[in-house]
Amino acid sequence: MDTKKIIIVAAVGLALAACGNKDSSKAALEQAVKSAIAETVGGAPEKVKIYNIEQTGSVTLGEELERRNNAINLRIKKNGEYLVDYKSQGMTKNAAKKEADIAKDRERLAGLEEIAAAHAAQADSVIALIYNLSGEAVNAEGGKVKVDNMYAAVTPDLRVLAFDKDARALLKSTGHAIPGYDGLYSAGGED
Repeated sequence: MDTKKIIIVAAVGLALAACGNKDSSKAALEQAVKSAIAETVGGAPEKVKIYNIEQTGSVTLGEELERRNNAINLRIKKNGEYLVDYKSQGMTKNAAKKEADIAKDRERLAGLEEIAAAHAAQADSVIALIYNLSGEAVNAEGGKVKVDNMYAAVTPDLRVLAFDKDARALLKSTGHAIPGYDGLYSAGGED
């Protein structure tokens, strides 16, 4: 699914939610999830059936900022240990890479601090909702794909961040709901 369709689905979902119609907002949520499932299995959204969808949790901006901060600090610590080891063994190229990784992560920490300061008033706002769902989809070849006991992380504006069998694995993607977070990684890998 292209970005334009996702934006349209999200806009429709927000408009429906603004109207206060719970059934309509649930339908918009289901449509966003169907579109993401269809994209994942290589099918069409109209060939996805959702049998059950239930919210099982949420992630606030403050929780996610803290989790990302802890993850980056842990990575800095581990890379520091590797750096000491590489230097003691005279492995200068590996040591230089770890020094560069540590410097990038320190920049990312500074960026997270700026984001936290700029959005301090929204620290308790929910940036992702976790849903448990089951259903099935038909892929482009006509094969049925079961979607049983899967979890999805969805932003309040109906952007589906990830699907997984393990709800904890969704937390790898919830950082993308932090305003400005993706810019911290534009030149490097994901944590």
